Amino acid sequence: MKAILDFLNGNRVVFYANLAVAFFLLNAITAGSGCRLDLTRDRVHSLSESTEKTLSRVDQPILIEAYISEDAPPELHSGIRPIVNVLEAIGRVGGDRVKLLMIDPSTEERRQQAERRGIQGLQISEQEEAGEKVRLYYFGVYLKVGEKEERIPLVDNYFVSDFEYRFLRAIKQMTRKDERSGIGYAVVDGAAATQRWAQPDDQNKDNFYGFRTLLEEERGRVEDVTLEERVPASVETLLLVGLPQLNPRQQYELDQFLLRGGNLVLLLKGFDFQMQQPNPQMAALGLGGSAGFGFATTPQDQLQTLNDWLGKYGVLVEPGVIFEPELGLPTMDVFGQFVRRVSYPAWAVYSRDTNNLQGDVAALDPIAQLVLPWFSTLDVREAAQPNVKYQALIVTTPGAIRKENASLDYVDAAKVGTQPDDARLGREAPVAVLAAGRFQSAFRRETLPDGADPALFRESQAGATESKVLIVATPYLVSDVLFRNETGAAVFGLNRAFLLNLMESIQGDADLAAARARVRTVSRLGPAFTQNAFLQFIYTWFHILAIPAGLAIYGIVRLSSRNRRRGIESEGEQ
Repeated sequence: MKAILDFLNGNRVVFYANLAVAFFLLNAITAGSGCRLDLTRDRVHSLSESTEKTLSRVDQPILIEAYISEDAPPELHSGIRPIVNVLEAIGRVGGDRVKLLMIDPSTEERRQQAERRGIQGLQISEQEEAGEKVRLYYFGVYLKVGEKEERIPLVDNYFVSDFEYRFLRAIKQMTRKDERSGIGYAVVDGAAATQRWAQPDDQNKDNFYGFRTLLEEERGRVEDVTLEERVPASVETLLLVGLPQLNPRQQYELDQFLLRGGNLVLLLKGFDFQMQQPNPQMAALGLGGSAGFGFATTPQDQLQTLNDWLGKYGVLVEPGVIFEPELGLPTMDVFGQFVRRVSYPAWAVYSRDTNNLQGDVAALDPIAQLVLPWFSTLDVREAAQPNVKYQALIVTTPGAIRKENASLDYVDAAKVGTQPDDARLGREAPVAVLAAGRFQSAFRRETLPDGADPALFRESQAGATESKVLIVATPYLVSDVLFRNETGAAVFGLNRAFLLNLMESIQGDADLAAARARVRTVSRLGPAFTQNAFLQFIYTWFHILAIPAGLAIYGIVRLSSRNRRRGIESEGEQ
């Protein structure tokens, strides 16, 4: 027996075999217990705290029917498996409140059931010996809470990576008691439009139809507010975007809305530019046919009018556009202008790692990154409102560069920071500021505009009411222009999470904050890589060859060591 044990303990083959068996047994045990470890960078394949918060507020049973074709081609399994994991985790967290059914529409009866539920089949072509054959596969989820129903498609170009967020958003929609969101959109001179897209060119920088549509899907109906009369009582938060030019009556109604306890979200700009027509030569070569960017200029008179009003509440929008040479968005071809990777410093990739995201707001804790496109900075004057607390949520780096007039074209913008006359700010400058507290009116009884009722005038906030004002020095955070390509859509997802988390926090609802923030972040390389073709070549081939070369070296060393050891043993035996 001892000889057998010595053999088993000393034999390497037996040792490695036991190690492999232990590995598979451990996976089997953890799979059965529902224990999984999400090692992805953005943790998009595991549940956030939002799921438990949202499900705990649902007082009716939740039916989830997941129609997923198990006989789909193998190359699709890697995309659908993470969604299945999330569904199973939701079933565990929901407990008795959730009834989860995983249904494989492999029979005609089940396919008909899926289609009755509103889940449409997806046609996929497959190559077979007899030729190409088109098969129908199903990837969708049917939800029912009480009498309300929703469907969640699992394929959007490819399998969705934010299923948890889409699921929770659907649950919130079905359990919402009021169809109104409590949000108003200011329709005034100089404000960005929200016109429905009729053609691709409507997805321009000064239109916000996409964001408004998604906002209404998630929060409920958004009301248009002209500010020519008292803001409706149903509006809790008012959104003002662009370079608004408010007349005295509109300024007054906005002032009194704030003093009654309303909240403001201001996405403002300190410069303007026009989109250029596409380069026909590049388009003819198939290297891009979308519009480019023109010359940024500061509209001094309009900006002064804006600041004359805004400054009474303690914040000014500084003129000019900010460039971040060290934190520019790296891209191969954001809008069809370049055929090589460049760093575009007019779009800054800000994160907690770079210390650009600050502020003590719980809803922003899950936000790891956002991208600021074409932005300015703010000047905070706290003395204007002594009972208000101001905190910077986003700040520039000290190495940022401000230009009041500058070309935004990729070639010209990529050179910013390399010229001797490019002066750095030398300090952190605020880009987004949250002001919260008890505001004082910018008006006096003797200065009320025509049409204002003196009997309803408030000089300051009464009682314990407080208001919040969020000011961001760019209106392009969630502009329609981001929908033009895949890179812009990724940026939109990041920025939407930031803005919606803040808006929900202002209104006292942060249930979806953690799930919404689980979006894929943008990979960022420094300018040394994005501006140097040779380093890109080295970097690329290093990642291609490093692992095989390392394994080869390890194998050679192991073989040499084994042969050397065998040689010594042979000599000892002789």
